[in-house]
Amino acid sequence: MEGFEGISSLCMSHVGLNSLDNWPKLNSVYLLNLNRNKLRSGLWTIVKNMPHIAELELEYNQFASIDEFKELKELPNLVFLTLQGLSLIHISEPTRPLYISYAVFCLKKKKKKKKK
Repeated sequence: MEGFEGISSLCMSHVGLNSLDNWPKLNSVYLLNLNRNKLRSGLWTIVKNMPHIAELELEYNQFASIDEFKELKELPNLVFLTLQGLSLIHISEPTRPLYISYAVFCLKKKKKKKKK
């Protein structure tokens, strides 16, 4: 996205995104809203191309698996994550319903050991 390298927040809510392929590198973005799209995978692209994200909104998308969110642990500044209304295609336990009305996940940062 030539010319948009300096933006700090980006809202692409309800625009019909179904893929994050070819996502641009936007190093200065700290808030990203991708609510109400049709995303199923590809969060590694955000980790790779928007490493300074602090707030990420992914409500009402269709991610293929809960494992997809493991990639987000690589975002060192991430402090706010919304996942309300996820329609997960695969959950480990087959007896669970496919729709989760509200999901809250805590990301735990690893503490760095101080050298003595």
